[in-house]
Amino acid sequence: MKYPHDSWNYFLWFDYPNADSYKKFKDIKAKKLIPQDATIGGEVGIHGVPAGYDYLIVDGKDWTCGCISLTNEHIKKVYESCEVGSSIIIKP
Repeated sequence: MKYPHDSWNYFLWFDYPNADSYKKFKDIKAKKLIPQDATIGGEVGIHGVPAGYDYLIVDGKDWTCGCISLTNEHIKKVYESCEVGSSIIIKP
């Protein structure tokens, strides 16, 4: 999904968790690679920052709870260039 957001300007919402995510999560948990009480999470996406807070990105602050955050200028460009259903690859 993609939609304007009151706090983050624009939000691109991932299809997560999905069936594949649940399978991978279950397999990793069975191998005891993560704590048994770990949860899969959700509501993850790419978004901007509140107005005046681009410094969070510029300074490399880790301020989200699992999302990817961009400056408002950059999220606007990504938002405008993505279509619903686009594949997103995230690399470290």
